[in-house]
Amino acid sequence: MRRPTSEVFVRRATLLLHGDLALGLFIALPGADLARCRMADAVSAMAGAGAQRALLMNRIRQASRLFEEVAADEFYLSKIGVRPEMRRSGHGRELVQEYIEAGLRGGFHRFSLDVSADRKHAIGMYRSAGFTEVAENTVGTAMRYLRMELKTS
Repeated sequence: MRRPTSEVFVRRATLLLHGDLALGLFIALPGADLARCRMADAVSAMAGAGAQRALLMNRIRQASRLFEEVAADEFYLSKIGVRPEMRRSGHGRELVQEYIEAGLRGGFHRFSLDVSADRKHAIGMYRSAGFTEVAENTVGTAMRYLRMELKTS
């Protein structure tokens, strides 16, 4: 995404590289910026939705019930990913550690993320990094997310 107001603005991405090969990445941002970015993304999506506008609006409403609010003093892990062929090799853990270190360098001591309850390996990885589950949200029968948090001293 090229729009600086987007939650997934490309310059927010931190890459894990091995030579010239990107093994994975994460996107994180301060809680104080998150709501503003999500609103800008929703407005942008609605502007391009055309005839699908009502359907998109319904999905945005459902998604908003899945995620807890993020406090201004939290550093939020918005996205994380590892190349499929590189998974289960410790690279996700490296990315999570770099996310925490980036937040600490930015003066944050509270970290949060939302993860699909179906992502058992990811949940285990977050737990091993010190995150704990603090909330569970469900929409319908198909979408269930956990809020996980880590507090450092």
